[in-house]
Amino acid sequence: MGNGTLLLKNELPTPENCNGMAYKMEVLFGTVIYHNTYMTFETDTHYILLVFTATPGTYEMNHPRFEEFVEGFSTEIEEEEGDGD
Repeated sequence: MGNGTLLLKNELPTPENCNGMAYKMEVLFGTVIYHNTYMTFETDTHYILLVFTATPGTYEMNHPRFEEFVEGFSTEIEEEEGDGD
């Protein structure tokens, strides 16, 4: 969190496609509070961290976009047609 001060940390329920953890955190940077959602995913070879950060006035408005992104997020690699020939 760099130079920020952690004000709040709540564990969130994870979406069906998330095999890690999810948290909502509020962090104070200087005089501004940022609302963040952190979500982790694990693959056989990597850990992936997705982070959504917004100001209090924009969090509720934009968080549904993040949720939509996460719903479509996959750690599976899809092979294109013609691969493996």
